[in-house]
Amino acid sequence: TGCFNNLSAEDLKVAFRLYRGPLLIIEFIFLIGVNIYGWRSSGVNHVLIFELDPRNHLSEQHLMELAAIFGVIWTLSILSFLYSTALSIPAYANPLTLTLIMLVFLLNPFHVLHHDARFWLLRISFRMFSAPFFHVGFADFWLGDQLNSLVTALMDFEFLTCFYITNGNDWMQANDSSMCMEKDFYVRPIVNCIPAWIRFAQCLRRYRDSKEAFPHLVNAGKYSTTFMVVIFGTLRSFNA
Repeated sequence: TGCFNNLSAEDLKVAFRLYRGPLLIIEFIFLIGVNIYGWRSSGVNHVLIFELDPRNHLSEQHLMELAAIFGVIWTLSILSFLYSTALSIPAYANPLTLTLIMLVFLLNPFHVLHHDARFWLLRISFRMFSAPFFHVGFADFWLGDQLNSLVTALMDFEFLTCFYITNGNDWMQANDSSMCMEKDFYVRPIVNCIPAWIRFAQCLRRYRDSKEAFPHLVNAGKYSTTFMVVIFGTLRSFNA
C-alpha cells in the first residue's frame, strides 16, 4: 500500500520507527494481561505481591480490552498515514496524534478510564526513576526489569521527539532522519542507558538497605556492563 501512495524509502523508514514504539507498548499491555491470567490460574496472589487495591485493580480482561482498543487506533493511524494524500491529511500528523492520545490517556487526571491503575503506574514509575532515594519494593524492580525489555520502544520515542523537532514545519514528508539516528551522539546513548541505570541504582539501594553484597552488588555489576557497551558503541559510531 505504501508503494501505491508514492512514499519514499525515507518516509517508510521514518514511519517504521514512529509506529514501532506505540506498537511495542500495545503488545506489552496485552502480554501483561496474559501474565495476569497465568498468575491467577496458577494461584499466584499478584494483587498482594504488587500491593494493589484488592477492591479496585485491573483484570486480564481490562488489559486485553485496552490493548485491543489501542491496537485499533494504531491501525487506523497507519491507514490514515498511508492514505494521507487522498484524505488531505498531513502524513506526519498521524503518528504524533497517536502518541498524544496514548500520553493523554496515561496522564488524564480525571477519575475516569482506570484512574487508580494509571496513577499506580505513575507512582511506581516515579519511585523507579528516583531509585537511589527511596526504598525499592517488588513492583519497583519488576517494572525496572520490564523497562529493560522496552529499550527499543524508548529509543523510538526519543526518535519521535527528535524528528518532530528537527523536521521543521514539513508535515508531508521526512527530511534528513540521520540527524536523529546516526548523527545523534548524545541524547540517544543517554536514553539507551536509562533502563540499565534504573536497575543499577535500585540494586545499590537494595544493598544499602540490606547490606547483602549478593545478589545486589552482583546484579549492579551486571547492569553496569550496559554503560560500557553503549559508550564503546557510541565512540565507534562517532569515529566511523
